[in-house]
Amino acid sequence: MKVGEIIEEAEKLSRERYDPDEWIGWINACLDDLTPVARVLASTEVALYAGQVECALPQDLHEIVSVEFRSASGSRFLRQRSWDDSVLVGYKRKNGVIRLQGVSPVAGDVLAVAYYKKLAHVDDLEDIPEIPEEWHHLIVLYCVARALQREEWQAERAAVQQEYAAKRQEFAAQRALAMDPAARRLLAESTQQPKGA
Repeated sequence: MKVGEIIEEAEKLSRERYDPDEWIGWINACLDDLTPVARVLASTEVALYAGQVECALPQDLHEIVSVEFRSASGSRFLRQRSWDDSVLVGYKRKNGVIRLQGVSPVAGDVLAVAYYKKLAHVDDLEDIPEIPEEWHHLIVLYCVARALQREEWQAERAAVQQEYAAKRQEFAAQRALAMDPAARRLLAESTQQPKGA
């Protein structure tokens, strides 16, 4: 659904009309609320120079999935380390920067970061939110709950909020299964044909 269609549906269900910018603000608030459970996978690669141990993380990063250091001698996945740890190989993350520890990059080495990204905000009535379309009704429910501001509609608002929370949990479970690396491996293994079949 396009943003304009989401707004039309929310207006119909809430029986309320607001300025499109108000609706768009609520849609973006909903996208922020859904970001932790949407698990939209993205990745970036940084070509390192000799001795480089820090690099900026993408602006749309929500949660790191994996960090891989690739060099001519091979590749290795790095684990996040605490700021107290100054011994173990890995990485530290702070203020949008990743700092490598225990590796000595040379020119040509690559740092590959897989991550779940923040959902992009919408700006226009023609934009399409980046969650799967079958879940766009979540955005409608969120907007309806925000639109029902009159005192006499508090019970209806509570019911819509409760429905949103339940559907958000369903969305979270579906996305966890679809996007979690371990779950994807298990799902792939369970759908493979048995050997000799």
